[in-house]
Amino acid sequence: MDGKRLVFTATPGGTRAVILARVTKAGIAGTSMSWGNDCNGVTAGPYLYKRDRSTTIDVDCLIVLAVGLPGVFLDQVPTLKKDLEGVVPQGPGFYYIEYSSSIGSGGYLFTQVLLSPDFTGLEGVPVEHQTRMPASVIAWAGEFAKNSRPAISSLSGSWTVPPLNFSRK
Repeated sequence: MDGKRLVFTATPGGTRAVILARVTKAGIAGTSMSWGNDCNGVTAGPYLYKRDRSTTIDVDCLIVLAVGLPGVFLDQVPTLKKDLEGVVPQGPGFYYIEYSSSIGSGGYLFTQVLLSPDFTGLEGVPVEHQTRMPASVIAWAGEFAKNSRPAISSLSGSWTVPPLNFSRK
């Protein structure tokens, strides 16, 4: 699985969620490989949640960001802007979730998720966070990360995406 893009639409055709996933396999059998940690240099804040469970040989980094100005955000990430041409979630802003994970044997997964502001997340899952974002959005991101990590070593490269629920607006 490399360079997959999943686009979920809702009636009457507006994009509500976009999931981009890139998997890389590298390394030599019997050796250990180390990838850079995407959480380094990222500081949590009121609208940015960061969970870093990385070790010296494995990356496990989750970032959730509430984006108020999609155009300005995408201008800062040209590769993402190109991937999302024509499919940016509709609305005044969106949630951006980035999860990167690696295993010491050389597998690396990098995912980016964009969700429209009416995304309701995953209710009923307790989450500790110090942001102004809904706990349900952070809980969904944590579940997404938990389900994504095994995909690195999966022969099929598949994983289960938690339910994508949106409020009716």
